[in-house]
Amino acid sequence: MPEYVMAAENLSRFYPQRSVKIGDAYPPVKAVDGVSFALKAGETLSIIGESGCGKSTLGRLLVQLETQDAGNLTLAGQDAVALHRKDPLAFKRAAQIVFQNPFDAFNPRFTILKSMLRPLKIHGIGRNDGERKELCRQALVSAGLTPPDDFLRRFPHELSGGQLQRISILRSMLLEPRFMVADEPVSMLDVSVRADVMNLLQRLTSQRHMALVFISHDLATTRYIADRIAVMYLGRFVEIGASEEVLNHPLHPYTRALLSACGSVDQESFDPIEIAGEPPVPIGAGPGCYFAPRCFEAGPECGENYPPLMELAPGHFVSCCHCAMKGVETP
Repeated sequence: MPEYVMAAENLSRFYPQRSVKIGDAYPPVKAVDGVSFALKAGETLSIIGESGCGKSTLGRLLVQLETQDAGNLTLAGQDAVALHRKDPLAFKRAAQIVFQNPFDAFNPRFTILKSMLRPLKIHGIGRNDGERKELCRQALVSAGLTPPDDFLRRFPHELSGGQLQRISILRSMLLEPRFMVADEPVSMLDVSVRADVMNLLQRLTSQRHMALVFISHDLATTRYIADRIAVMYLGRFVEIGASEEVLNHPLHPYTRALLSACGSVDQESFDPIEIAGEPPVPIGAGPGCYFAPRCFEAGPECGENYPPLMELAPGHFVSCCHCAMKGVETP
């Protein structure tokens, strides 16, 4: 068995554009710019960052809703792009995604039962509709959606956002995936039901021994579900490490600024830090650190070369010029 369920190496996704000209050329939008990580079975990686940093694009690449322009992606030791082209059904069963808006994930003309039965039929799970319906009923009961038949006969508009998001997760889990992306699955839900959805994801990930990428802009929610946290800025990871290590001992100035602005994180540990301006468009950034124009610690050296990820503590990596002499560059 491969050591990692999902592994990305220098993954990049660029989009052509004709609105911003630099010199004589129109440089591409670098939505994802050389991202690398690996996930073991049962492990959860949370990707956080401001809107527009490339989190959702990365999530779509991981499940092959989009194809990378550069880099390698493997699923259970196999080339993900080649597997998707050779056997799309096998890939889609192994790699699932849960989107931010649960109402967009269901056909409004289908009952919940029909929406849950359809992927089971497509993937040949269950010998007949009766057996498949029983699988759906058991899944709803496991998530506290009882009586199950009352939910199965309803249409999406007859359910709350929290109920529908839980069903969306359960529908994906019926395929028994090896890997899942949850793209801000609780950001549109009431605070009162977010914990239920988070607990469901955490429990199913553990029970199914599945690798999970949890995309969020909320640092507070990530500490309850993530084993590791990757902080993303302008298409690149600027810091990655164990969840408690990143939250309690942030190294990158951007991570520290995010934590200082998070109202649900212990404010006594962080002085308020203000980041000037809006995140720049990922066009023609560099050659130095992408965060340097907004960084409160930037110096002349920050504009020369983009800093590589450095391991400053076991498993804790940071990309920052000021930390260059404090660790060893990753291979």
